[in-house]
Amino acid sequence: MNPVDDLAWLEAHRPAYWAEPSRATQWLPEALARWERARHGPPSHEAVALALFTAQLLAEAWRSEDVHTLTEQALPWVREGWGEAHRSGLLQFACRMHLRFARIPEALAVLQELQALAAQSQRELDRAHAARALAHTLFAQYELPRALDAIDDALQGYERAGEGSCWVDLHVLRAFVLDAMGDAAGRLAANLRGAEAAAAQRRWTFACNAMTGAAEAWATRGELVEAEAALVECRRYLALAGEGAERIAKEVWAVEAFCAAERGEPAQALALMKQVIALGEAWSTRRQLAKRLAQAAPWAAQAGQAEEALALLARSHALELAEHQDASNRESLLKLERIERQHAQAEQARSEEHARALQVQMRVLEHALEVQRELQAELVQTSKLATLGSLLAGLAHEMNTPVGNALAALSALQERVGALTQAVDQGGLTRTRLLQDLDEVQRAAALARDGLDRGIGLLQQYKDIGTAPDREPLQAVALPDFVRSVWGRVIPPGRMLSLRVYAPWSLHVPTNALADVLVQLFQNCDRHAFAPEATGEVRVRAWVEDGRMHLQVSDNGRGIAPELLPKVFDPYVSTQFGQGRSGLGLFVAQVSATQRLGGRLTAANRRQGGASFTLSWALRPSDGAAPLASPRSGDRARA
Repeated sequence: MNPVDDLAWLEAHRPAYWAEPSRATQWLPEALARWERARHGPPSHEAVALALFTAQLLAEAWRSEDVHTLTEQALPWVREGWGEAHRSGLLQFACRMHLRFARIPEALAVLQELQALAAQSQRELDRAHAARALAHTLFAQYELPRALDAIDDALQGYERAGEGSCWVDLHVLRAFVLDAMGDAAGRLAANLRGAEAAAAQRRWTFACNAMTGAAEAWATRGELVEAEAALVECRRYLALAGEGAERIAKEVWAVEAFCAAERGEPAQALALMKQVIALGEAWSTRRQLAKRLAQAAPWAAQAGQAEEALALLARSHALELAEHQDASNRESLLKLERIERQHAQAEQARSEEHARALQVQMRVLEHALEVQRELQAELVQTSKLATLGSLLAGLAHEMNTPVGNALAALSALQERVGALTQAVDQGGLTRTRLLQDLDEVQRAAALARDGLDRGIGLLQQYKDIGTAPDREPLQAVALPDFVRSVWGRVIPPGRMLSLRVYAPWSLHVPTNALADVLVQLFQNCDRHAFAPEATGEVRVRAWVEDGRMHLQVSDNGRGIAPELLPKVFDPYVSTQFGQGRSGLGLFVAQVSATQRLGGRLTAANRRQGGASFTLSWALRPSDGAAPLASPRSGDRARA
């Protein structure tokens, strides 16, 4: 076959697809076969058009993995200039597939390419594709209001362009965004609008998906009549979808599970959700599968299957942790390798130039500043997470003083050495002047060394925060004694603070990680909750709930300013910034809690005054958590 034949086949089937998209699976085998032949031949405009049409058919059949494979095969031709009219369509598919499989850096690179194309294009369709990819990207980055704006732009653009391929799933994306914003009514309305729009386009699979979202929302709100009525519609759409709808059937089962749970049938709900999970193993992302596992756990507990509930929660948390770790590793691996390589080169340079100490120190300073500038510029260019950008900005701010002092001292040192050299050349150097100048040289060198040491210390602190630690061994501890021992190390003698411990538990934990979290929380109480000479009380309470250990540190101090509370765990956020406080303490605690303990750390103000921080992490059977036989939970300790 030749490109002309492929184009004729495409022009014959595209209108039929637009008129009856639910028949996509009937044309897929022929489309895939044609693309397989085309991709092994020379590039052509017709081949690129065929690739986009085949990707659209695959998307109708919910075969995301195959869409990703096909777009990766076709994009090299598009970037060489072939099929320019279809370039934006393939780019938006590529961006969305990268996001689906949590490849954020790759998605951002494709989005940048797509936005540049849309900015120069006069076609409404190109701008709609760019807005659609942007909406998915903003949702992945949790920029929810901007995501809603991009969804509106995309929907309006597709309608103006008269596009017949599938874009009604943007209504479901809107439902996800509104759900993340806590707008339950908006989520329900978006799903119903999506079901209506998809049904109008005869996209029965997408109508079923949107209606299952509405039915699930009603079921979780206890509105069983509305949920079961929506479930009837879901089944009708599923029957209309026919062949190729097997991937969406699991969402119908999920709604049936929620309805069963609402009717007081947890065992039936659990059985249905297990079917959903079994299919999800093959077709769902880890994030989706973790959500379903977590939803099934309470039903297992209600059905008297406590071990099953714990196992479901453990699988859910493991998937969430794996997703987070994979994303973090993918985003930072190249950057960390570059930083390590630069540090190694700097160490080698210092070793080779040890005999010329002054030049070496100047190069170290220039290198450190260059690393910071490069890191900050690179993070901004690649839209890295705001937390890392804030961390670099704060580090650069902290580096200004020691680096500036060192540079000033080195400049003074060079001037003094030059004056000495001139005095020697002119024969006017006296012993008294020599001693005075040598004393000044020593002082300037000491000041430069102090600045260098502080700058290198800040860089090392940053490196330690950004480096994932090896898995720490578990050690058996009694929480009351462990908490008091950390308190004794942190709170200085004579401080008028008392500690009350209500934590009658023993378990196996990574003690270094837990101690690091407690150190930062106790230091935060000491430095921020109370005035230097004030008295106060800090309470530590521990309990087990839903298979998780909860450890709460609260005080009766001044609390957290409302404007600081949402960003209290961000790096370089401090009420004492510039007064010897780096603002990294709670950020370090959060990193230790999430990366080393696999848990989470939250902050809140107490109604009766003061602040509280709650650390929680999932318990495993190997942790051996057990209540102490004779708890001393009310004991006091005073600094």
